[in-house]
Amino acid sequence: MTPRQYKSLARYVRSVANDLGLRDWTFDISHNPSDGTALAQIECVFGRNLGVMEFCPNWMALAPEQQRHVVVHELLHAATAGPHGYVYRALPSLLGEGAWSAFESAYRQVDELAVDGLAAAIAPMFPIWEGA
Repeated sequence: MTPRQYKSLARYVRSVANDLGLRDWTFDISHNPSDGTALAQIECVFGRNLGVMEFCPNWMALAPEQQRHVVVHELLHAATAGPHGYVYRALPSLLGEGAWSAFESAYRQVDELAVDGLAAAIAPMFPIWEGA
C-alpha cells in the first residue's frame, strides 16, 4: 500500500472502531505487512486500549466486502481483549502446561469462529472502505 492508502485505511479503521463503541481505543496501522496466512491481525496491548493492526501484502487485491469483514473481525478482537488478556495471563499457571495447551488450542479456535460469525453478521452494516 502507498502512504496515502495507509492513511486512508487508518481513517476507515478509526471510523468503524468508533461505530463499534471503541472510541477510547487507539489503533496503529503497521506499515509492515502481516507475515502469516491471515488477511490481517491485531495485537492488543494488555492493560491499555491500544491495538496494532497488520494487513496482508495483497490487501489491495481483496474485494471491498472482504476488506470490510476483516477490519470488523479484527476490531471485534479488540472489543474482547480484556477478558482474553486475563485468560492468557492467569490460566497457564493455574492449569499447568498440559491442560493449558489443550485448552488454549480449543479456546483460540472457538474465539476465532465466534468473532468471525459476529463479523459476518454485522459487517454489512458498515460502509465499504474506498481504498484511497
